[in-house]
Amino acid sequence: MKGRTLSLAAIIAALAMSLGMIVSYADTNTGDTYYEGTESAYDTEESYDEEDSYYTSEYIFDLNMIIDDDTYFGLEDEARRLSNAYNCGVYAVIIDKMSDYACHDIEEFSEYAYENLELGKGDAKNGVLYALSIGDRKYDLLAYGDFANTAFTDYGKEKLNNRIKDKLSEDDWSGAIEVYLEGCGDYLAKAKEGKPVDVYKFTVVSRFWTGAFLGLLPSFIIAFFVCGKARLKLKSVRMSSSAASYSRKADVDIRIKEDKYTHTTTRVVKLHDDDDDSSGGSSGGTTVNDSGYSHSSGSF
Repeated sequence: MKGRTLSLAAIIAALAMSLGMIVSYADTNTGDTYYEGTESAYDTEESYDEEDSYYTSEYIFDLNMIIDDDTYFGLEDEARRLSNAYNCGVYAVIIDKMSDYACHDIEEFSEYAYENLELGKGDAKNGVLYALSIGDRKYDLLAYGDFANTAFTDYGKEKLNNRIKDKLSEDDWSGAIEVYLEGCGDYLAKAKEGKPVDVYKFTVVSRFWTGAFLGLLPSFIIAFFVCGKARLKLKSVRMSSSAASYSRKADVDIRIKEDKYTHTTTRVVKLHDDDDDSSGGSSGGTTVNDSGYSHSSGSF
């Protein structure tokens, strides 16, 4: 089964071992030259052993190797496909504890990982990173770059995290990354179409007309029934052939209706203001910090 280099240190160690083997071999075979002209070391009779090869992580960094290799390679390939298709890096980093990296919270760690692993696609370094600390049971969904922050709104990130948490609660780490990648494919496709996953944001005008409609609707309903009832009464009116029907009667009882003031009821309705709303993504858009990152983090 292939080994996986998951950090720069591992790559350097592997290169150092290979260099040592070449030097040792050259010392015992001084009559042979392996780098003359265009000839390479693989032109010798020694065969290349695939079991000794290294698979360098580019998108899924499983630093504790908790995902089996077969599943891991599939996740890595899917992350690479999405990254190349939308020119926006899709990454995941899985660690044991944040304290191993001198980080105090998961958002600090995810920014640290994004910068130190030199992640991101293109000049703008667009990318999205899912950081998972198993020992701390913390997660963070980070986005960086204009396109990534557009695709992964506050509302969208929270919605995707809720889907992933179902797998995290079962300690299904590979399943969580699979759901994450599926969500990334959906979000990036919609953002490319100009329709990112986001909550509908009312404008002042739309709020006015919505309020006016809801306010007038009960009045229209009441008026409809009142007029309908009056119309039914008029259907029984007919012209009479006898004048007696139109004569005045002395015993007509005219009652006086008198309204007396008792009290006044006042209802106050608070109008919603975008500036008052600080809940996760309910007002739409993406909240970006001074470093250009947006986050949605939590516990499981």
